[in-house]
Amino acid sequence: MIINASCSFLIPLNYPGTVEVRTYASHPGRSSFQTHVEMRIVGDERIYAEGAAKVVWMDTRTGKSVPLPDHVRAEVEGE
Repeated sequence: MIINASCSFLIPLNYPGTVEVRTYASHPGRSSFQTHVEMRIVGDERIYAEGAAKVVWMDTRTGKSVPLPDHVRAEVEGE
């Protein structure tokens, strides 16, 4: 579940164009991790927009946070 998100548009993204989204994740906590996103136009290294979101792993039945599954933790840690 995303509990907060933000995005700042730095340069207009105009049609037509192919947007490349690069997503990075920080070191995970017990049940959450922070992400950072950069948006570019393919072939242009300038950052057109950047954002962030905090992701919390939830038990959908209880609505409470639970520890990240091992396979998710491994992906976030880049293993």
